[in-house]
Amino acid sequence: ASVVSVLEVFSKKGFAGFKAEWEAHDLLMGREIEVSGIDLLGRADGIDDSGGLRVRAENNKVHVVSAGEVSVRPK
Repeated sequence: ASVVSVLEVFSKKGFAGFKAEWEAHDLLMGREIEVSGIDLLGRADGIDDSGGLRVRAENNKVHVVSAGEVSVRPK
């Protein structure tokens, strides 16, 4: 896809226009992760329509992180 066509999709649909493609290549999905700065541990649970990382905490509550440092926890 050309840059122009990608920008056209983004201007009409935002990140939601790319969500399915992102999910097909999401290497974090289901992995245990830690988000620094907010002391959040959980499993990566995909992304929301704005591109925020969904983190499912141990209590099953889903948090959306839009900025920060994420580390993959060892298995």
